[in-house]
Amino acid sequence: MSEALARGVGEASTRAGALGHLGSLMNQQGDYTSAAPVLEESLVLYQSLGDNRKTAFALFRLGVAVRGAGDWSRARDLFEESLKLSQGHGESWGIVRSLPLVLLGTALLDLGDYSRGEALLKESLELAQGLHDDVGVAISLDGLGRAAQYGGDYARSRALEDESLGLFRKLRHKYGISMSLNNLAALAPHQGEHGRAAELLRESLELAKERGDRWYITNCLEGLGAVTGGQGNPMIAARLFGAAEAMRGTSEIALSPSRAVYERYLESARLQADAAEWKSAWAEGRTMTVDEAIAYALDVSESR
Repeated sequence: MSEALARGVGEASTRAGALGHLGSLMNQQGDYTSAAPVLEESLVLYQSLGDNRKTAFALFRLGVAVRGAGDWSRARDLFEESLKLSQGHGESWGIVRSLPLVLLGTALLDLGDYSRGEALLKESLELAQGLHDDVGVAISLDGLGRAAQYGGDYARSRALEDESLGLFRKLRHKYGISMSLNNLAALAPHQGEHGRAAELLRESLELAKERGDRWYITNCLEGLGAVTGGQGNPMIAARLFGAAEAMRGTSEIALSPSRAVYERYLESARLQADAAEWKSAWAEGRTMTVDEAIAYALDVSESR
């Protein structure tokens, strides 16, 4: 009986781990809708085994998936639960605690709770530095850069994002490089640097294409739409925004709750164009395949 029970526990643990790794890979590729049920099952298995450490990590992974699929409130709750489980365990749980700290912090920024979000990101930075966790440091710096950007302190935001990007480059962390490049690109137009924004987004898009990351491919298309619209090229912007909208619909990739900036750039580009021509260009963008949209975006970004 005890041998059979041990075998069952071992099988459940193995399955939970395999599901967790599969769901994490789906997250990295931006396939959040498919990842969520896989990670839900992994979480349930770890909970049934009473493994709090792996449960905390599973909650974090699931939070990433549901956030990407658009449920920011549930993502926040999952990160909160993961963080609660990690409390009181000392340095041995340091990385398990730092992950939900930084993701909860950025989720709160997106949901408009800037004060608590920034406080958690500062805590995650301090923890990561103490653990000599360079990835955690880079992610925390990136989050703090976003907090500064939301607060209108663009100089501080750029300094933090530059530091984050430099560390991600040193680590050859492609996801992190894409993330920091996108956030730096969002800053550039505030400083009148549309050409620099296009360069940053081009590099990010090339990395996202290489990694098959639909989340960042879509974000780069929209970012380049904002840049080209800001440079007085509304038809190019319309095609890029249209292609991104089609990708979001096909892949079920959600916009952040802090979508006001996106809406502002979109409306600015639309107002520059004849309504019928805009509609036609938007429709052209929506008919592009993912590869066609990427090729088009890389082509137009090269000439910015």
